[in-house]
Amino acid sequence: MKNPLGNKVAAACAVGFTAVLLACAPLQAPSAAKPAAPAPAQTAKPAAPTAAARPAATPAVGAEAPRSGGILLTTNSLGSVHLDLHQRTDWYTLATVAPAYNGLLQYDPLENQKVIPDLAKSWDVSPDGVTYTFNLRDDAKWHDGKPFTAADAKWNLDRILRPPSGVVSMRKGDFPAVASWEATGEHTLKVALRYPSASFVPLLAQGWMLMLPRHVVEKEGQDYVKRNVIGTGPFKLKTYTAGVGAQLVKNDNYHIKGRPYLDGISLYTILDLTAQFAAFRVRRIHLTPSTQPITATQAKYIRENVPDAVVQDQNPLSAYVLEFNTRRQPWSDVRVRRAANLAIDHQMVKRMVFEGSAGIGGIMPWGSKWSLPEAELLKMPGIRVPTDADIAEAKDLLAKSGFPGFKGTLMGSTGGFYPAYTEVVQSNLRRIGIDLTIELIDKTMTVDRQVKGEFEVVAGASTVSIDDPDTVFGGGWITSAPRNYSGYTPPKLDELYDQQSRTLDEAKRKEIVFEMQRVSFEWLPRVVVSYPLRQVAFWREVRGFQAGYGMYNNAKQENTWLAK
Repeated sequence: MKNPLGNKVAAACAVGFTAVLLACAPLQAPSAAKPAAPAPAQTAKPAAPTAAARPAATPAVGAEAPRSGGILLTTNSLGSVHLDLHQRTDWYTLATVAPAYNGLLQYDPLENQKVIPDLAKSWDVSPDGVTYTFNLRDDAKWHDGKPFTAADAKWNLDRILRPPSGVVSMRKGDFPAVASWEATGEHTLKVALRYPSASFVPLLAQGWMLMLPRHVVEKEGQDYVKRNVIGTGPFKLKTYTAGVGAQLVKNDNYHIKGRPYLDGISLYTILDLTAQFAAFRVRRIHLTPSTQPITATQAKYIRENVPDAVVQDQNPLSAYVLEFNTRRQPWSDVRVRRAANLAIDHQMVKRMVFEGSAGIGGIMPWGSKWSLPEAELLKMPGIRVPTDADIAEAKDLLAKSGFPGFKGTLMGSTGGFYPAYTEVVQSNLRRIGIDLTIELIDKTMTVDRQVKGEFEVVAGASTVSIDDPDTVFGGGWITSAPRNYSGYTPPKLDELYDQQSRTLDEAKRKEIVFEMQRVSFEWLPRVVVSYPLRQVAFWREVRGFQAGYGMYNNAKQENTWLAK
């Protein structure tokens, strides 16, 4: 299948004039019934102690057999500063290069809250729940032909959990229970835990836990994988140009027979939501990904008027947040942070930015069994609709802090919903005397600025791979969290975090997690504003695709195929 969307067209899609022209183009004639309603969200369960590798799917009698060939055309809203997945947190990087990699485990692409093997063909757990033995595939090879071994898996865990100098691991805080790991054979990896952990297997399956090439990094240096991609995955990265797009081609020597079905994947950078939707309407792209979701209005239009297209709802496990740099005045004063929290109108953000397609939640993801009860949340300052009394209290807090009104900078991101979100936050804070000038930069650059502490306030997003307290608090709230950009940990939070991580009784663990959220709401190193739902659209010729559990899972596309 020829690629109908060249770089010139992709670049043109980013400008408003072209977007208007495309939006006026006629739709394809309908040819199928309306899509079924999406299945309700479920809560992830820990994987069974022992699991076997999933064989290549065999179509049932009378079912349509997958077709090989074709290039999947999709978009990515931003480029990346570099491509080292162990050191990145942005979905744009993962979406670009995940098809070239594998992890030890993965979330099932077809039953997307179930953990299944990937490079580990099976695993066993000791009776006391603290020793995991992973039996690895003996047929997986790196793209350069070298075999994948347990030594490679150990090296990757070393790099993630005990990163060498110069490597900033963004997942090292996700595994508080892990004590040690070793390769006990050419294809056997043993991991010892400090205590039984219900979250260990789900966290190991998250989409970021991908295996990088040990033999290449040892020869070329740690920075090599920032610019080059050599994995074991179903696709190979052929070209990548930040701000333009990426081309991936089929790995003909992939260890799963018959996969991938596609000849390749082309991702084009389209910053503007209107331009992306226009490109989709005229079939210039097959799929609108989670990196740049369509709006609720666009999703409604497709469902009601375009029967030849499918819309899937996705809970991305992503929160739009307001992050304060507590190392700097005035944000080091909790009274200033509480004042800002009182002024933020969460309902306004939901209505004006996400067209009502969002949840109002706390620190744990909206709809999570770990989240505080909605009745309690809706009474909290900041989450409830601000009243005149709230605004008056906010101004009084600022006066008592010695900062009755001040100016500063509010950093936000270009593309998608970020500019609109940043403007609403700016207007909310102005009504209590906090006058922040907006600075919009590339999303991938905001992460680097946050890591370096080069910000005052950031209107951004915080996304987790799975709905679990270990990754939410371990990733961004406790003292050792690699994404604790605020630089502040509420009192007793580290102690409570350790307690909940060691607690297997779900009811008791939930009580501790509730207390962690209440403590965090009191001290507010950041404000959690909104949990937008996402809608992914694709034409019906795209088969075998399922929007992942959260944004960071099911990104390899090895099961996706094109019917024409």
